[in-house]
Amino acid sequence: MREGSTSTYMYILNDHGEMILAVNDMSIMKHLDREYIETIKDKLNTSSYLFFDTNLYPDSIDAIFACVDRAKIVVDPVSVNKVDRIIPYLDKIYCLKCNNYEAERISGIEVKDRNTAEEAADFILSKGVKSIYITIGDKGVLYADKDTTIYKEAYRLDIADVKNTTCAGDAFSAALLYGLVHKYSVEDIIDLGMGAAVVTIESGDTCCQDLSIEKIREELARLKEDE
Repeated sequence: MREGSTSTYMYILNDHGEMILAVNDMSIMKHLDREYIETIKDKLNTSSYLFFDTNLYPDSIDAIFACVDRAKIVVDPVSVNKVDRIIPYLDKIYCLKCNNYEAERISGIEVKDRNTAEEAADFILSKGVKSIYITIGDKGVLYADKDTTIYKEAYRLDIADVKNTTCAGDAFSAALLYGLVHKYSVEDIIDLGMGAAVVTIESGDTCCQDLSIEKIREELARLKEDE
């Protein structure tokens, strides 16, 4: 694209593989504008699911919600600073995957454990979201919809194995989408997401270069043996 540069994300990690500072340039996303989205409206609606994150500009997000009326919309807010972009459309979201900080931003409830995650989930569901996954770091994952609440504690990791946590949430989202498309149960989706996150955390790369279902299943088998 002649009028843009590839999006860039740079970060600094502490000794525990956790991000302490980051900067990014996502300005190329402005080319995924309302005009373009309207030209692919029919294609978007042929999908079972449509996933996006809030790196899209607000007007582009508005266009997606205006154009998509058949595909189920799945969203990852990716940033506390950008989560406000989806708040006006919560009742149009089929599945929301967020971390504890993003859930706190939407609900106003500090999310630090299972109980507070349930409170935040109840609030978000009351705004129209059909289902939600909240990742709570080393505390675990909570899933909720209007009928069900499921919580799973995080797998215990050796601190020496934690190399880079930056894209653990992105790996979880990828596994979540895989599970939705392949009609996995919620329990299996949570397990798959956790496995994907652990593989990514232990890889040392921002995104694990050889992440696969086979690799995730191998990792889950090892983690369950260690429990």
